[in-house]
Amino acid sequence: MSEQPTPSAESLQAKHETSDVHSKPLMLSALGLAAAVALVCLFLIWFFDRLEGWAHRRDPRLSPLVGSQAAPSPRLQENPAGDLKRMRAAEDQALYSYRWIDKERGVVQLPVERAMELLLKEGLPKTKAEVPRAETSDEKEASQ
Repeated sequence: MSEQPTPSAESLQAKHETSDVHSKPLMLSALGLAAAVALVCLFLIWFFDRLEGWAHRRDPRLSPLVGSQAAPSPRLQENPAGDLKRMRAAEDQALYSYRWIDKERGVVQLPVERAMELLLKEGLPKTKAEVPRAETSDEKEASQ
């Protein structure tokens, strides 16, 4: 264990430490630290200025439209929220309403749920188109 220094007789008589810290080395250390911080700050300002100039020289030229607030005319979508609302309303009308597609041939548009009910009840319509038959591996070998 380290031994503690014994207080001087003067300190014992005064009942507190009578000697002070030497202020000159403390002040010199503080000044040295402040000077080092100031030099580092100046170096960083110079360094970032150099980096900015380097980046400016190597960056591509910007379009003249970059600084403008809005895109030039024609603006393709000036009200996105309103456009989305109108699109969804049109989709809902197409999915959930009846309408004639071709009155002469009797083609109608049905709501999706009604069309699914009819499909389950009646099945798929018969067509004259032939469904291609897939060849089996035995038939492929025989044809070769």
